[in-house]
Amino acid sequence: DTHKFLLELKTDYIDLLLIHWPGSTPVAETLGAMQELQADGVVKSLGISGFHGATLQEVLDLDVPVINNQIEINTKVYPAQTIEKCQSQGITVTSYSPLGVGGLLSNRDLIQIANKEQITTAQLILAYLLCQDLIVIPRSANFEHIADNWESCSIELSQDAMQRMDSLVKK
Repeated sequence: DTHKFLLELKTDYIDLLLIHWPGSTPVAETLGAMQELQADGVVKSLGISGFHGATLQEVLDLDVPVINNQIEINTKVYPAQTIEKCQSQGITVTSYSPLGVGGLLSNRDLIQIANKEQITTAQLILAYLLCQDLIVIPRSANFEHIADNWESCSIELSQDAMQRMDSLVKK
């Protein structure tokens, strides 16, 4: 029950409600129910998560105003077609797991670029993804990492760093 969730969240509305992965319920049915919540003022905006290719196209064909697609994006996983399709349709793209799972922060090429820019490897990755007009949501419980991640919002990478990152990421 939606009102139960609102009480638990101690709020009157939800800013952004996402479908998390296409499931067994038809997307049209799920988005229809979400639109009812939006019409009732319970939800402000609708989004999707994990939609690529045919499932993304299915949503676009429904002509439902989704504003965000949350997908895995980092220096190893960069679904360029999905990103371009969403951005061309006015759908923002959120990168979950922008720092990847294991390995990325110890990647020699990334460390070398970060050292040249005098920033951390995490800041390099986040700054690069932000330059691609992506929303990034790194996860950390460590205050120092959170502060470093926040600083990435104001980092301007050099043209050389951008070119090197492009060659590493968009293969």
